[in-house]
Amino acid sequence: HLNMEYCKSIKKLPENISKLTSLETLVISGCSSLSVFPIDMRKMESLKVFQADGVPIHQLLTATEEVTLWPR
Repeated sequence: HLNMEYCKSIKKLPENISKLTSLETLVISGCSSLSVFPIDMRKMESLKVFQADGVPIHQLLTATEEVTLWPR
């Protein structure tokens, strides 16, 4: 479980965050300064809960501008 809710000073998530193979919950809600979001996170099979309320939507878009980060 990683809760970084309202960490307004964080500007990017580390590229290797996707290597946390046991991470089930990631909360980045309120991280309004977040400007770099690793695209490899969509490959995280263990991630069950992802909350990103208040994060600028353009930061969550993939290179193809799809909002879906994880396949269904």
